[in-house]
Amino acid sequence: MVIDSPNQQAQDDVNLPAVLAFIAKDLPDDIQLIVGLETPTEFPFDYELHLERKYSILIDEEWDATYSAVEPLLQAMYANLLAPSAKATPESRSSDI
Repeated sequence: MVIDSPNQQAQDDVNLPAVLAFIAKDLPDDIQLIVGLETPTEFPFDYELHLERKYSILIDEEWDATYSAVEPLLQAMYANLLAPSAKATPESRSSDI
């Protein structure tokens, strides 16, 4: 789940802490959560990444290592998406044409 800036609609001082508390404490434990915050928060999250370069997430010096880590995952995802479904029969595939 990705939540991009919970303060985007200029929540007031009462609502923003309530929204952040819900995000930090009340979402299911078994989800991956990415929250984009513009200001620091007192609510605990398992991991925080602070961006240090304006208008830039990827760092040029880390591109090759990142690409090497991500490319096999992308290839596996594409292969899985393009593979015929194990449940599909020849008849059901021909009806899709």
